[in-house]
Amino acid sequence: MFINLVLKSLWVELRDSLSVILALSVGLIGLSLVLSSRTAVESQMQNKAQEILTSDLSISARRIFNEPQKEEFKNLIGDRPYHSALSLFTMSTFGNNSRLTYVKAIPKGYPFYGNIQTNAGPLNFISNTNEPGIYGDQQFFDQLNVREGDKVQIGKSYFLVKGKITDDSSQSFRFSSLAPKVYIFKDHLIQTGLIQFGSTISETIYVKTRSSEDLDALQKNLLKKIKDTSVRIQTSSQAANSSVRALSYLSDYLGLIALAGFMLASLGAGFIFYESLTKQLKVFSIFQSLGLSRRKSLALLLLQTFVLAAISSLLSFIVSIPLFSLISKYLLSQFQIEVSLGLGVQTLFALFTLAFISSLLISLSHFSALLFAPMRSLLDFELYLQSQRKPLIASFLLSLAFMFGIGILISRSYVISGFFSLGLLLIFGLVGGIGLVFIRFLSKLPLPSWAHLAFLELNGRKATQLILLSVMSISILLLNSVNQIEHSIQNQINVSSHSEIPSYFLFDIQDNQIGPLKDLVNQSGLRLVSPSPMIRAKMIAINGKSYEIETSENRFETREEAEEARFRNRGLNLSYRSELYPGEKLIAGQPLPESYKEGTPIQLSVEKDYARRVKLSLGDSIEMNVQGLKLKGIVHNLRQVSWTTFRPNFFVVVQPGVLEGAPKTWLAGISRGNSEETQQLLRQMDKDFPNVSYVDLDQAISKIREITGQMSQALLLTAALVLLTGLFIMFTTARFHFQRSQQDLNLIRILGADPSFVTKKTFTEQMALSAMCLFLGLLGSYMFSYLLMNQVFDADLDWKWKTPGLLTLGLLLVSIFISDMSRRWSQSTSPKSFLS
Repeated sequence: MFINLVLKSLWVELRDSLSVILALSVGLIGLSLVLSSRTAVESQMQNKAQEILTSDLSISARRIFNEPQKEEFKNLIGDRPYHSALSLFTMSTFGNNSRLTYVKAIPKGYPFYGNIQTNAGPLNFISNTNEPGIYGDQQFFDQLNVREGDKVQIGKSYFLVKGKITDDSSQSFRFSSLAPKVYIFKDHLIQTGLIQFGSTISETIYVKTRSSEDLDALQKNLLKKIKDTSVRIQTSSQAANSSVRALSYLSDYLGLIALAGFMLASLGAGFIFYESLTKQLKVFSIFQSLGLSRRKSLALLLLQTFVLAAISSLLSFIVSIPLFSLISKYLLSQFQIEVSLGLGVQTLFALFTLAFISSLLISLSHFSALLFAPMRSLLDFELYLQSQRKPLIASFLLSLAFMFGIGILISRSYVISGFFSLGLLLIFGLVGGIGLVFIRFLSKLPLPSWAHLAFLELNGRKATQLILLSVMSISILLLNSVNQIEHSIQNQINVSSHSEIPSYFLFDIQDNQIGPLKDLVNQSGLRLVSPSPMIRAKMIAINGKSYEIETSENRFETREEAEEARFRNRGLNLSYRSELYPGEKLIAGQPLPESYKEGTPIQLSVEKDYARRVKLSLGDSIEMNVQGLKLKGIVHNLRQVSWTTFRPNFFVVVQPGVLEGAPKTWLAGISRGNSEETQQLLRQMDKDFPNVSYVDLDQAISKIREITGQMSQALLLTAALVLLTGLFIMFTTARFHFQRSQQDLNLIRILGADPSFVTKKTFTEQMALSAMCLFLGLLGSYMFSYLLMNQVFDADLDWKWKTPGLLTLGLLLVSIFISDMSRRWSQSTSPKSFLS
């Protein structure tokens, strides 16, 4: 009986039921695609976790371990198989070509898991070979223009090119490689002369464990015994997560945009569902007068909600399946990730849960009315509203909390989810408030009768206004903001002949080389940009509290917690100077003193985002271990750094007069100049300073622009889906609005109004709402983009007008089309039907 009643009620309100189902389905499709893609990628990486790390566990640091440390690690590892490898960025030279290259020096028997395949078979270095050999990837062959049998110089040694790497199972997801990758035998690295003080060489010890339980026990023991924060202990699972961190961040933001689309769909569906249920309250009151209990009335309503949610989730599930093949091809072409996407029972259950809970929250006041409200209030809408103010407020607050909770699960960040939820709430309030005030103002102006009547009716339909204004404004805001921010970021790193960005970035400069290198650069007619000393250190304590390695159990970890743990579990590079570099700005405190006075606290300048991550404020004390010497400093100021200047910048800078005598290396840039002169300088540097490595910043920036372009494409596609959702909700809500206005329109026609009067009235209503949506959406997008660029990216917003203008024109045309469809639908009913 219950099911028959539910199905009959849904059939009677078929149009409303279909509108609710379609609206929820459209919102769920975007979420299901984004979340399923993220799950598939992460699952694929986890399945390849051991191959990516090449072992079960690794112990690594951005330096070569000393003998006491190696002995300590050996004792902790016990009888488990292990071996160590070295890696570094350095220059490789063939003829007149020199390129930055990522060199991996591996031992015999590497790797434990996976394989490195070459065109001659599996990679295998024989320990007793006399002639150094090298295997490179395709990028190495292309950039240096080498062939098998050629000899490539690395440091002071020459390596015979023995083959090309065709498949490397340890090569995980990358947007784009900064440098070619090569493998050499570990014993041959010593001959290059690159292993010297200050060289940026990383050592990794790879360990193979007996079982997953053995892995957990070893990791816990290592984390407990090793207190050095610069030593990183990582399992294969953690390595897999790290390998897709950039894509994971992207998918989190895609998820939030999709969540915004779901919110808009829920808002529109909720409006229609709410109105439909309101009409059914009279039916429920009749049922109750005939003997149906309140609990059974509530059960009927719950069952109706259940059926709508089930159909919506099933429909979105079915529609998503053919779209997965397109996403799989996109991931393969853009990110070189081959995954098989699919929807399982868990996904279907998650979609149903979202649809059902959102519908329940919308219906909360109706549930309360059926259980507690007097029967007469179910027959009178005004009495109903008066009796259900508290449930309506509770419904709103619970919906906001639900959105915040889902945002945390999607973005894995309290801050991002809070910013997202609060932003949408503010936009909803501002857009709705401004729109309502403006329409009320227009309704009081001396306008033509058809316009005056249109604004009077809109002013009386505040719920409709609020839904339409919010849905369309937020849709336009998201789409335009993504485009605006991507344009601004691209322009921030735009390189031209007069750009202040250096042409090359130099590192691994020894202390005794900085003077001769300056002279060589000056003789070439160029300039060494921002030469900066770099001293390696470790954080020991903050405000007297030990700064130790953070461990995390198997639990949900937010982005903020993971970020803080990463910053804790890393070394610290220091520099010294008193002046600010271009792209730096003092935001708190005073400039650093130009010299150090004996007996006074050491003054430090800290980058503001780093200070936020490790929870530092002005006046806090930091204790550091600088190569065996303990130093204690005070945070004297906070700096804002524009990292897009591509100059040597540091999280912590020490005042002059403290670290000048410490062992150090130098970083610097080379100014822009004539291309031929620059290449001649680089060739001379390769001869005079073979240990000095450099990055072609034009090439690096080109790759960054490519990455941001790939990201923005994905974001724009998701935002476009949100806009389509908004247009659909706009159409269904407008149709519902005109359906409710049908009796008024027919009455106007009966009283003698000609068709043109009705046409102008309906056209004015829709165009007024559309114009306000467009204006408020564009205004909000510029405000949102400005805040995001300034607060998140520490950069200026580069205004873009062409795309928003075309978007505005296109949406106006769409609004005219929707208005005309609504007008035709409203005029399709004969006035006689009103009298029947």
